Amino acid sequence: MAVDAEGNICVATLVHGGISIVSPNGQQVQHVPLPDPFTTNICFGGPDHRTAYITLSGTGRLIAVDDWPVAGLGLNFNA
Repeated sequence: MAVDAEGNICVATLVHGGISIVSPNGQQVQHVPLPDPFTTNICFGGPDHRTAYITLSGTGRLIAVDDWPVAGLGLNFNA
């Protein structure tokens, strides 16, 4: 899981295959479907933290989704 710049938690979702985005008040605001039912992790990178790196464990792939709608927060140890 990772946190975006709006405070949402982006959670890799097993079985439904994708990334569930949960707002700070605990409501699911979006689900980004992916082509693998075993989506297992997400992190943000790139110069503006707008690239989402996502593991698809069912197919053994790591994908990069450029231009994620909301930038991710940088990790604390990089601040």
